[in-house]
Amino acid sequence: MRNKVLLVTFFLIIACIVQGRTDINLTGKLVKVSDGDTFTILENRQTHKIRLYGIDTPERRQNFGNKARQFTAGLVWRQNVRVVEHGTDRYGRIIGMVYVDDVCVNEELVKQGLAWVYPPYCTLPICDAWTVLEAAARDQKLGLWGQSAPIAPWNFRRSEKHVADVSAMKQRRSPEDGYLGNQNSLVFHQSGCRNYRCINCVIPFPTRQAAIENGFRPCGECAP
Repeated sequence: MRNKVLLVTFFLIIACIVQGRTDINLTGKLVKVSDGDTFTILENRQTHKIRLYGIDTPERRQNFGNKARQFTAGLVWRQNVRVVEHGTDRYGRIIGMVYVDDVCVNEELVKQGLAWVYPPYCTLPICDAWTVLEAAARDQKLGLWGQSAPIAPWNFRRSEKHVADVSAMKQRRSPEDGYLGNQNSLVFHQSGCRNYRCINCVIPFPTRQAAIENGFRPCGECAP
């Protein structure tokens, strides 16, 4: 059964490569690698930032983020690449399937255990084949799958944004802020309480009564 799955996957990949080679929208030489799934190519003296379609590599601040970047750089640095465009993202980057000769860069990163298939943004038929390749890399503990609990980059970005937002909010507060509510426990603290600046204490209230009216209860330690 496993051999049949691999055989079907092989022919599906070949079919997609052939289709990609006849639908080239952009060709150019790679001049900059930002991370494993994002780089810049030069075509006719014009640069284009490319985001690989359908996959997500670890952020550079994550484990294997630099390894994914190094792998991509080694595969495409100073090479002429072919890009099959699939639109642009909100940052203006071209979303694409990228090929160096007959190697699909998107697919190769998944195969080597250096990328996740990105579920919300991978909808072409080839995504099913990539999911099989991802599972095989996971089974073999290749690349990032050798870790005990790898964190998907979209979850990593979400957690980093949360920490940054909380930090920014805390920096905007003055020592004279009256009360802060814990968004998880629904307990509020007054300025001077040792729990006043806890990581989840992000909801300010101008008065004690305002905190209570919003369903928060007083801290038992500082008794605001």
